[in-house]
Order: sequence, then C-alpha cells, then structure tokens
Amino acid sequence: MDLSRLLKLLAVSFSELFAGVIADPYQLSIGDLAKCTETELRQKQAEIEQTAASVGYPTAEMVAIVIDIIIDRRSGVDYRDKTQRLYDRLNSIQAFTIFEMRVFSLIATDLTPKRFFKLYRKFAHDVQVLRDYMPGNLFETSLMIHMTALNQAVIWPKKLNVTDVWLTLEGIMRQPARRSNVEILLMQRFTGLLRTYLTMDSEVVAAEIGVFLMAAQQMGMREMTRNTGQTSLVAVWTRLQLSKQQLHAQKMA
Repeated sequence: MDLSRLLKLLAVSFSELFAGVIADPYQLSIGDLAKCTETELRQKQAEIEQTAASVGYPTAEMVAIVIDIIIDRRSGVDYRDKTQRLYDRLNSIQAFTIFEMRVFSLIATDLTPKRFFKLYRKFAHDVQVLRDYMPGNLFETSLMIHMTALNQAVIWPKKLNVTDVWLTLEGIMRQPARRSNVEILLMQRFTGLLRTYLTMDSEVVAAEIGVFLMAAQQMGMREMTRNTGQTSLVAVWTRLQLSKQQLHAQKMA
C-alpha cells in the first residue's frame, strides 16, 4: 500500500472516531456546544474529565479548553491564554483531523493574520484528504473557516497581503463540496470570479461579479452568517477593487 493511501485511510479513521463512532462530548460540535447553558457545559466538562481519567483520551484537555472559551466569551472574560494553548497545540500537529479543524474554527477569529494563515494553510491541505469522506458537519466547519479567511485576508487588515489573499481564494476553490452545500458552492463561484478579476483587467468580469452579487442578495446569501461569524461578500468585492493595484504591486515585487 502506498504512503498516500495509508495516510488517507488513517485520516478517515480519525475522522470517524471524532464524527460519531465515539460518544458525546468528544464529537465536539461547536454549534451544539454554543447552544448549551453554562450548567450543561460544566456538566460536559466533568464528563470529559471523568472519561479521560478512566480511558485517557489525548484530546480531552482541548475539549475542556474549548468549553472554557465558550463560557468566557459569554461572560466577557479574557481568554487569550486559552486561545494561546489551543493555537500552540494545533501548530504542533503535523496533520489535522476533523477534530482539529473544529477547534481551529472556534479560535480562528481570535488569531492574528500570521497565526491564522499558518493554520489555514494546514487546514486547506488536509481537508483535501477527506474529499471522499465528508460528513455533513465538516461542511459547516469548513464554511466558518473560509468565512474567517476572507475576513482575515480582505476585510479586516489595514493593508492587504497578496499571499494571504491568493491562499484564501485557492483554499476556497479547492474545498471539497457536494451539490447540497449551497453556501460553499456559492462561495467557490464568487472566489473564482475574484481570481479571474485579479488576473485580468476586464470590465466584463467586474460586471459579472455585480450580477452574481445581485443573485446572492435574492438568495439571502450576500451576507454569510454562521454562529457568531459574519462575512459580507459585498465588502470583500469592494475592498479588492480598491486594493487591486496594491496587490499587483506586491505580486510584481
């Protein structure tokens, strides 16, 4: 068996482990956890500690920190030290399973662009390994991460970085998707048009993007929202138009 096939099988095995083979709370559905009361979250934490003590799951500490962060966000408590611990752990891992991808989606908005894109590059590569094994909840995780990538690369920075922009566009374009994943397919169409716009000086492409955004508005998807995250496709398009010359200058430098 060749190495790539072996790695793929191992990745799928880990994905199954954390996507339903073992019981809650190790499935780590960020969306479901966010709906729990603090009492329910603390109860899950206690279950994790009890299970970890008897069985020894290596990810137990990460799940406990995730729950702490969710509670701290609600309370307005500083949780930067917890984000740091999760980042250090994710940064030390050579390859992401679905579990690590979910943890990444939780802390993505709290990371600096440099740290975010270091993990995003790993995510964009490793999600390809799961192309033939894509449980539904992974699409939600992927969508949240890609939304944050557009914010980190285009909307939030004072000055755009051409490497981050292209990494984001390529990462979204290569994201595995099914016909039912409407938001991801729409995002891929959008980023495909943006990529063409940035490589060609074409008013036709710009007009096509305008038509696309009108269609997205009719579908109620011009503003994409997941959990506490939001990304405006109009804001992405406007910023790239204003920064096109700057990106070209960086690319030529």
